[in-house]
Amino acid sequence: MASLAQTFDTTRAEIVAAMEARIEKGDRTKLAKKELDELISILVAKLVEMNALGTDTKAAIDRLCAAEQVLLEMAYPCSSINSVYFPRYTKAIKAAIEAGRISLNGKNSYPRRWTKRNPLPGEPSSGSEARHYALDGFTYPIEVQAQLRATTTQNANARQDDRQPVDLDAYMGKVNLLLASNDPIDLIIAIAAVTGRRHTEVVSLGQLQPHVGEMAQLIPQGHPYLLRFTGQQKAAKSAYDVLTLVPAQDVLLAVEKLRATADIHDLDGVASDDPRMEALNARVNRRVVKVLDQVLPTPKGFTNISIHRCRAVYVPIALHYFCPANMAEQRLAQHLLGHVLLDDTTTGNASVTGHYYQYYLTRNGKPLTARGVKLAASGPIPLPPDELDAPVTQPLTDTEGALIVADSLPAKTTPSPQGNGAREGDPVWATISSQAATISTQAQTISAQAATIDRLARSGGGGQGDDSEFKALKVEHERLLAMLEELKAIAADPNQLQAAQRFFAFDFDLEGEDEGAEPPAGPPAAPSPARPQENDNDHDKAQGTKPYQRGVRLLELAQQWAQEHPDATVKFSGALLKAVGIHAAAIKAITTDLDDDIEAFNKSLGNDSLKTHNKGRTEPFLNFASEKLQQEGLYNPRS
Repeated sequence: MASLAQTFDTTRAEIVAAMEARIEKGDRTKLAKKELDELISILVAKLVEMNALGTDTKAAIDRLCAAEQVLLEMAYPCSSINSVYFPRYTKAIKAAIEAGRISLNGKNSYPRRWTKRNPLPGEPSSGSEARHYALDGFTYPIEVQAQLRATTTQNANARQDDRQPVDLDAYMGKVNLLLASNDPIDLIIAIAAVTGRRHTEVVSLGQLQPHVGEMAQLIPQGHPYLLRFTGQQKAAKSAYDVLTLVPAQDVLLAVEKLRATADIHDLDGVASDDPRMEALNARVNRRVVKVLDQVLPTPKGFTNISIHRCRAVYVPIALHYFCPANMAEQRLAQHLLGHVLLDDTTTGNASVTGHYYQYYLTRNGKPLTARGVKLAASGPIPLPPDELDAPVTQPLTDTEGALIVADSLPAKTTPSPQGNGAREGDPVWATISSQAATISTQAQTISAQAATIDRLARSGGGGQGDDSEFKALKVEHERLLAMLEELKAIAADPNQLQAAQRFFAFDFDLEGEDEGAEPPAGPPAAPSPARPQENDNDHDKAQGTKPYQRGVRLLELAQQWAQEHPDATVKFSGALLKAVGIHAAAIKAITTDLDDDIEAFNKSLGNDSLKTHNKGRTEPFLNFASEKLQQEGLYNPRS
């Protein structure tokens, strides 16, 4: 009868032969998980047997570990062995020691000194413990580990030097679809993407609650994107606040839905190295490739994307949404990732955070450089009134229905530094400056309408059934051209206050809709003076305003309303945006950024015209939307 050792050797030989055959064929899988588990069990069993026979000397243990290391290096790079495979062997050996299967003695172990840098009160700062030689056998020497760390750093630096572009709208569109799914795998991906949490934190270890703490210095209580997180997988920090890429209430609902599924409920508290969690992680990674491959590029040095790349792209999106201009990106990024918290003022920046700088954001092929665009969601930074929240007008081309006059007005009406003293207190000059600011804002409205009409004209209108509406839009376009000429005349001579007042007699009813439009008014009260013009990215500035965020949320609410009230749907339009107090600059940015989404949503509601479809339906929807926006801190209507 074969001995136990012979049985182990036979089984190990069969596994090694199968592995060598796969390597020769170039198979991606070198060792199946079951085979690796068997190899680890065989090695631990040999250590137990040697311990029982008294043959577990340092030399014998070193030979055993060296043979296993050679085997692993046939199949895997040293970096993977160091970070993935060696830890599995050492974990199994420690478990055998703790279970009493292996007893430590003078032959198989040695006293190892240790020191603690920051011991807690009453804890020793140094000491020694018995360490089994096999634990050292599955640990690379210090010089090898230093070389591996250097390689890891080089790869991380290379990824930072060549970050991959991610279209923000395309990516978030996919994520929102996954968030609305009932499939637990889709929900895991979506929740990880919008919270920046690790896979295991989403599934079993983490808890998200609507609570605020140390981030109150950055974002006040009640912010719609703020959650309290506990259950960190690695460093096990105490509870801290995180920011979500979609409204926090949507995240909480998705987490509740995920945890309620039978498969996920059974994994409560299960660690990342549990076989059940590893199997689930493999399924999740396969799904990530399937659903996000078109919108999430593979960073340099990786063969494909995984759930961890969602954590990486969370960083630039969170910075774009929430990082104030006066805060270093590293500070916020390392807090959100759980590396160094904002309230830890004595710890230096975490180098590991740099490993997540793998992506940058784009829209329509152009980089997005604005930061903190969603901070306005609850106003942590003092903001001017909505009417004054619009940035200076954006230079536009004639083919886009541009109004060059909108760019020239501030330059002609804003006093120069030298002339400030002479102009100060001059009521005529104050009126000119005020009127010019309002004209600049109204010019954005005209430009947005002209661009819409021009797009319809180029596409041949809206089909035969919409011919009458298209003709009406052409008439409206002619009216806009007349208004443009009026603006040019005012810009040519800003002292013509009567001309400015004639301009304000025009009705700026968006989309040409009757319902929901405000009645024409006389010359309005003079607004505050125009802001100085800046050569900055004005489109990104519009995104940073509270009205812009309100408009984006309004589209989401229109989609939600359509699902809940299929017989009372409302097509999305500029009139709806205007009805909740959104200014012209934000309307233009919203309709530009979300053009495809708006068009797809409206088409999904039928082919009738917008005016016909919305007749008698807007008021109930606006009441619903207004209440939601106020609850989320996005809308504070004036009395």
